[in-house]
Amino acid sequence: MIMGILDGKYRPDVSKLEREGNIKGLIKALRQGDDQTRWEAARALGRKKTLLPWNL
Repeated sequence: MIMGILDGKYRPDVSKLEREGNIKGLIKALRQGDDQTRWEAARALGRKKTLLPWNL
């Protein structure tokens, strides 16, 4: 994943956030970035089996 260096914007590494199980980071990625970043974050969250409020 290209980190957006050329366009001057920070793009979260959604793959890394998913591998680490970083739910808060994935939710944050939904709120920022471009359409592609939000789409990747939404798909990653959809693959999680246990999204319970107390796990956040």
